Amino acid sequence: MFVEGGLCCSMNEFLESIPRHPSKALTDRFAGDPSVINLTVGEPDFAPPALLVDRLQEILQLARAPVNQYVHRYAATRGLPALRTSIADLYERRYGLRLDPDNNILVTNGAAEAIWLSIFTLTNAGDEVLLPDPCYMLYEPITRVLGRHAVRIKTDIADGFTMKVKDVEAALSSRSRLLVINSPANPTGVVYSPYALEELARLAKESGICVVHDEVFDHCIYEGSHASIPALISGASHGIAVNSFSKTFGMTGWRLGWMIASHDVVAAAAKAHSYMCLAAATVPQLAAADVLASQEIGAYIEANTKRLQERSHYFTQAISRIPGFECPLGPPKAGFYAFVKVGTFYQQQRLRPGTDGSVSMGVVEALLDRCKVATVPGNAFGAMGEGFIRISFAASVTQLDEAIRRINEAFGK
Repeated sequence: MFVEGGLCCSMNEFLESIPRHPSKALTDRFAGDPSVINLTVGEPDFAPPALLVDRLQEILQLARAPVNQYVHRYAATRGLPALRTSIADLYERRYGLRLDPDNNILVTNGAAEAIWLSIFTLTNAGDEVLLPDPCYMLYEPITRVLGRHAVRIKTDIADGFTMKVKDVEAALSSRSRLLVINSPANPTGVVYSPYALEELARLAKESGICVVHDEVFDHCIYEGSHASIPALISGASHGIAVNSFSKTFGMTGWRLGWMIASHDVVAAAAKAHSYMCLAAATVPQLAAADVLASQEIGAYIEANTKRLQERSHYFTQAISRIPGFECPLGPPKAGFYAFVKVGTFYQQQRLRPGTDGSVSMGVVEALLDRCKVATVPGNAFGAMGEGFIRISFAASVTQLDEAIRRINEAFGK
């Protein structure tokens, strides 16, 4: 019986205790207001490659024929063989890493599911998962909702917000099971050097823990070079790589990602994946497999990366000209985000603390209320992000210019 205004059953206590996803909560505040410039999410303004859209149309046209009804059916739990082969070929071309498409790759519903599966598969209730601070905002809630303990490794702006071996080593305990590394990093735009990744991977291996490397921005690098943990440590036996099509190909809504791991980890994760959602969607996999294997795709990625790099320099320079806004790390080395220090701005403008009592949220709410410019508070990514806000520069140049104009108009003088 439905009871208006109440529930006749209990709710998950953990879900009741944690706040909503910060950027989603913010977008709900201005939902339906087209005048707000939304710089909260990492959604590029470029479209997926034309080849992908064309292939999708072909697939849907073919799907009308009775002989092609497989298009409407469940895909294999681990993902379509053609897509797994394309992913394996990609890693061999880029990193010289030889993968078995049948045993080392699992296609998931975006990188978010791959992260969830990695933590679920490699840990038990009560185990500890080591996370950088600041870091991508989903890591800790996923860890905690699964009944694991999140141990934050504090990073410092002086070190470029990268984890140091000595700090990770100091945080290790008998319950440590997993270390999560995000490089290129969200929200900071930092890229770990191959040497730094090797050192962290070596420590993890010697300590008997696994590494999950979230590398979804691996193609969006403007300075330095990207290295994948499984390639650095000679295979997928000690590390997991998590990736997706979302950022590289402007396909955030397609929810298509993957994880790379040893055959036993993939087998266990695939079992959990089958109970969670059976499989990733068939049609996007069919289209993505052909595109990833195409020789034309390199030029598309290169062109978009160049545009984003130019935009990152342009935006960080523009935002730094506003009194009180600082980009102490300079233009981001990768990704879609500027991690902007706003403590001075908060003091100069005599702003009030945010609804959560923080400086970061105070600035975010002031920008939203007075300028209709939406950003994300830095403390949503961890305690070390307090005093910062994250701003996506993946929006169009027109939107970025208007956001800067509004902030200048409201606060610049």
